[in-house]
Amino acid sequence: MIAITNIRKSLEKLFADEKFVKRFTIGLAITVAVGMVLSVLKMRNHYLDLYVFLDASQHTMNGQDIYTTLSGRGLPYLYLPLIAVLFIPLSMLPYVVAGAIWMGMSAALLGLTIAMFVRGMLGGAFSELSPFEKWALHLIPVIFCFDAITAEIGAGQVNGLTLAITVLGLFLAARGKKIYGGFALGIAFVAKVFSAPVIAYQAFSGRMKVVLGAAIGLAVGLGLPSLIYGPQKNLDYIVYWTTNIAFHTDLRTHPLSFFGNGSLQAVIARLFSEGAAFVYDGKLYSMTIAVIDPTILKWTGLAIEFSIILVLFAYRMIFRRSHSIVSYWGGVALALCVAPLITNVTERYHFVLLLPGYVYVTYLWICVRLKGKGFYALLFATFALSTLTLRIYVGAYLGMVFWSLGAPSLAALTLSAAIFYAGFLLRNRDLDKLAVD
Repeated sequence: MIAITNIRKSLEKLFADEKFVKRFTIGLAITVAVGMVLSVLKMRNHYLDLYVFLDASQHTMNGQDIYTTLSGRGLPYLYLPLIAVLFIPLSMLPYVVAGAIWMGMSAALLGLTIAMFVRGMLGGAFSELSPFEKWALHLIPVIFCFDAITAEIGAGQVNGLTLAITVLGLFLAARGKKIYGGFALGIAFVAKVFSAPVIAYQAFSGRMKVVLGAAIGLAVGLGLPSLIYGPQKNLDYIVYWTTNIAFHTDLRTHPLSFFGNGSLQAVIARLFSEGAAFVYDGKLYSMTIAVIDPTILKWTGLAIEFSIILVLFAYRMIFRRSHSIVSYWGGVALALCVAPLITNVTERYHFVLLLPGYVYVTYLWICVRLKGKGFYALLFATFALSTLTLRIYVGAYLGMVFWSLGAPSLAALTLSAAIFYAGFLLRNRDLDKLAVD
């Protein structure tokens, strides 16, 4: 403990030095720039997920069906119509150029997300933090979430956009603009459904203006594509997405490859149904430990979603009288941690949604100086499951095994548990002071 205290004092001293901060900032900027250049160079020979969205935009302009007309690589479009409409301007550019632009925008959006969440959570108290604490709040979450961030940017995905809009909604609501904040949450839900737990937590917290704004945003997000497709075609698209994608319960026949699916539902299907769990070196491997009735497996998704809602409600009820850092911001951080678990399809980049959760626990660790062996054990478990299970550390075969067993999803659960456990440790503490003994 003395060694950790001495390390902190040394870091505090370093980041209080303006010359060091300037050099550190320049070095960090160069590192990010090099990383982006390497990503763009790699992109030239890699088919980005972004291209599926751009192809859907092209199909929109050509009058083709966005769901039944596959992309250039034979991949299906799996989202509500709003994304296909919003990406029309970018689809007019050469795809390599569009990919480079989107990668840069994705990195900027993730940085903005961290900044908005920190400032929304702390308000005026942010200015009271030391330079080291401010840097730690912005950098440590990136280290925890590095694999998901690189997957998000490298694939040209839109989870960062969805997360940024969600956190913008939280930021606006924290500034008293509850209807506008809720509107952003509703739009984020239409882009991807991951803001649903956050909206649910607003309801549990009694923030009905935010919920009303979310309902308005949802209606606008669903209805806006009617300007392009017409009301009937847009409705047909929504019905198709709902029945064939969102509630497609047989994950082995889902449009997304079963082997690439890391959701809890997919893990349960691997363990309790017949068939291969993953493919390695051209060979199929099974992880079946027992075979249960397929009709029961179809209910696992609803059971998981119900459990998530129950956990969020329980968190609010248990900590509703605690400081707002715990009762509200801990709750929305928890909601975003469980967000990747609500769908029957989850890939590596979806776990970028854990970024605000990492910001929250970093704040408790570095700024509040929360003490609790259980809290730190859960943080280590989260890091081990999300990072130390990657093939760069354990090899390609074990990497596939850990992925098939849902290591990132388990990391989301342990991070959620860390937030819940921290709530108990802080339930009766005064957090207007930035340190907890």
